Amino acid sequence: MKPSVIVSAALSLSALLPAVALAGDGDAPAPAAAAATGGPAAAAREAYNAGRYAEAATGFLAAVQATPRDADLYRALARARVWNKDAAGAVVAYRFYLQLATQLPEAEREKITAELDNALKQLASPPPEGPPAAAAKLMAEARKRAEADDVPGALDKAAEALAKGYFAPDLADTQAALVAPLSGVWAAQLEAFAAVEKTVDTAALERVRAGYVRLAKLRPLNGAEAAAAGGAAGLLALQAGKDAEAVDALVPHAPSDPRLRTALAIALLRLGRPEEAASSLASLNSEDRQVLFLLGLCRSAAGQDPTDALRRALEL
Repeated sequence: MKPSVIVSAALSLSALLPAVALAGDGDAPAPAAAAATGGPAAAAREAYNAGRYAEAATGFLAAVQATPRDADLYRALARARVWNKDAAGAVVAYRFYLQLATQLPEAEREKITAELDNALKQLASPPPEGPPAAAAKLMAEARKRAEADDVPGALDKAAEALAKGYFAPDLADTQAALVAPLSGVWAAQLEAFAAVEKTVDTAALERVRAGYVRLAKLRPLNGAEAAAAGGAAGLLALQAGKDAEAVDALVPHAPSDPRLRTALAIALLRLGRPEEAASSLASLNSEDRQVLFLLGLCRSAAGQDPTDALRRALEL
């Protein structure tokens, strides 16, 4: 793909060159930050205060799944489940709370342990350690599918596990592990895009994009995941000749990787925006022949003399 307004849309640079208490119950904390910013924790707290304990339990479960290392959310979930007469579910939440709240004063730890023991007394037999059993089985299946390189299937199973009530402090790490195979695929495609002798694989890019879209339905993407999702979408749009879409997808993430800045410059050039394209390239390696070639095209398209940049590109 030659990055000018009149070149083809081949997608490879090879073509360029050769905690707060719940109101009414001082023993059941809910995190102040979550309540202040809205979301499921705030709605759950309101439901708890109004005595709508089933609704509160559902809301606190959603909050725990969204923020799985916030200890106070587990305590609030446990108390809501106690009042909702779900002793087994409360036991699971209490256990995780005690696992996370490592700095509790001894008197407070004894109090929570007493609450846990009280919930256990309501059961004929205690639930197994860890996440709810049925949901844990689904998450185990998700891990197996990820190990078999079936990322979409893994994420679909993970979604089923969450719907079944899965929660655990390591949930975010578990979800990241399910999409771990995509990071290698994405790295290979970025390398192929930048290499003279390689070409990107559309199917691989689509796999990366679709995988992170699925993950985003389970939890917010972190910076690297968002960059991979947006970068893959941008390169796919660039390949399809949808340069405006490529710009929209790449702009938020181009600063994170010089290859994405190059892709953004190509899209901007093809849209007839050479000054912006040159700006995207400005901080890149001035001794890289691909960058120099693109800068030459930018200058030519902007009515400037491209000779120096193009000569240096050819020399390199």
